Amino acid sequence: MKDLSDKQLEKEYSRVRREAQERLRSFRRSKDPLIRESQILAEKEGLYLNKAQIKAAGEGRGLMEDLLIDAMRFLQTKRSTVSGQHAINKKVVNSLNARYGTDENPEPFKESDLKDFGDFMDYARSRKDARTYGSDTIATVYQRGKPQGLGYAELKKHYKFYLEQIQHGEEGLVKWSKTAAAEQKQKYSKKKPAKRKYRSRG
Repeated sequence: MKDLSDKQLEKEYSRVRREAQERLRSFRRSKDPLIRESQILAEKEGLYLNKAQIKAAGEGRGLMEDLLIDAMRFLQTKRSTVSGQHAINKKVVNSLNARYGTDENPEPFKESDLKDFGDFMDYARSRKDARTYGSDTIATVYQRGKPQGLGYAELKKHYKFYLEQIQHGEEGLVKWSKTAAAEQKQKYSKKKPAKRKYRSRG
C-alpha cells in the first residue's frame, strides 16, 4: 500500500469502493427483509467515502488507505454477498433446529424466522424473569407462538402472559395454552357468508 503513488492509490480505491458499493446495493435491493436489515449493511452503509469526502475530512492519504483495506477485507468475506448471507443464515437455522427441534417438529425454524426470533430473544433477555427460565424456555414460547401467526408485538404480549401464568405452576401453563389456542381460533376463524333470502313469488 505504501508503494502506491497517490494517483495509483486513488485509482485502486475507486475500483474497490465501486465493487463494495455494488455489493451493498444488492443488499438494499433484496426482497428479503432479513438481508435488507442485515448487520453487515448497517456496518458498511456510508462508510466508504468518495475522494471529495475524504479530502473534506482533512485526513488525506491515511484515511483512504484505511478505507481501502477495510473494503478489500469486506469483499473477501462471505458476509459481503447476498448468497453468502443466506448460507450463514442457513447455518444458524440448522443450529437452532438441532437444539430446539423435536420428533414431532424437527425443523421449527426457517430463515424467515431469524429476525423476529432474534428480536424476541433480545426482548425476553431484557426482562429479569428471563434469567429464571433461560433461553430454552424462551425458544419454546416463541415456537408455540410462531405457528399461530403471531407478530413480534404479539409475541412480546404472549411471553409476558406466559411469565405471569408460570407462577401458578401446571395450572398456569394450561391457562396459557388455552388462551393462545383461543387467540389463534379467533384470529383465523372465517365468517361464513350470510345466506341470501329469496322471496317466494306467489
